[in-house]
Amino acid sequence: MKLSRPKLVLVLFVLTSCAVGCGAGAYNTSGRPWPTTSQDKDLTQRATSIASSTVNLDLGEFSIEGDLLVPAGRVILQLTNKGVIEHNVRLVGGPLSETLPADSTSQLDVGQLAPGTYELICELPGHKDAGMVATLTVVE
Repeated sequence: MKLSRPKLVLVLFVLTSCAVGCGAGAYNTSGRPWPTTSQDKDLTQRATSIASSTVNLDLGEFSIEGDLLVPAGRVILQLTNKGVIEHNVRLVGGPLSETLPADSTSQLDVGQLAPGTYELICELPGHKDAGMVATLTVVE
C-alpha cells in the first residue's frame, strides 16, 4: 500500500506526537527529587503501616529480654525460650502465645499497636510474680 505524500506526513506527525506525549515527564534530568503530592504521602503512610516490626524476645527464668522499643504499626513477637522450663507471653489485654518448652521458638502477632507502653507477662503460675514481666514501648 502506497501512501500519498500528505497522508505519509500526517501519519508520521501523529506517530511522533504519540511517542513524545507518552514519554512526557518520564525523565527527571534536573537532579532534584520528583515532586510529591499529598496522595503520594498518604500511600507511603499506608504502606508503612502495613509493614511489620519483629521483636526478638528471649524467655528465661524468670525474665523477658530483648529489644523492647518498636515503631508504631503491626508488631510480631519472635519468642525464644532459653530457659529450662516452659514459658509463654501475653500482651496484657491482648493475645497469648502458645506455651513454649525449653529450647523452642514461636511467633506471636500482637497486631497493630499505637504509640504507648504495653506490658508483657508470662501467665504460667508464679512466673509473673517471680519477675517475668517486661514493658514494650511503641513510638511514632
